[in-house]
Amino acid sequence: MLVGLALLGLVLWFVCGALVLFVDSAVLSLGLVGFVQGVLRQLLGAGLALLAVGICLHFLRKPGATGKRVLACAAVICVLLAFSVACLCSLVLDLPYLHQPAVARLDQLRFEQDVVNDGGSRYSLEGVTPDGTVLSFPVSRRVFHSGLDAVGSGRELQAEITYLPHTDVLLSLDYLTPKGSASR
Repeated sequence: MLVGLALLGLVLWFVCGALVLFVDSAVLSLGLVGFVQGVLRQLLGAGLALLAVGICLHFLRKPGATGKRVLACAAVICVLLAFSVACLCSLVLDLPYLHQPAVARLDQLRFEQDVVNDGGSRYSLEGVTPDGTVLSFPVSRRVFHSGLDAVGSGRELQAEITYLPHTDVLLSLDYLTPKGSASR
């Protein structure tokens, strides 16, 4: 039993390390590679939830399970299954957009950096569409700094983006000056 728990801990440690690699904004990519990263992140989340469901089912199979344990495990299983479906649902909803992604022009661009507890950073780009919708996307460190450099040079920027609306994966990004000339 103790060896099994140690192995499970080791596997979870490895999986969490892989999850950090895929969540780290410094390695986010644009385009199809970014979509694949999103798919891997969400499959990893769903897989971890299903692993936890399996652990709960294992505890339910033990003889002498009390009513409280059964109720607690049933509640945890329902929550984890709902989480798994939510992770996979956004992927399925974005499949039709792979051939024709959503396109938007963003004004009032903002670049944000959130420092995480362990010293890492998450970067995001936020802008407003002409109809007033606020869109926000995780971006890589390189995209973040190129946008900051362009804004810091005193230019008013707009952006034309293509993206997947349900997973918030940015497929392409072109910075535009108000006259409409593109700069990447």
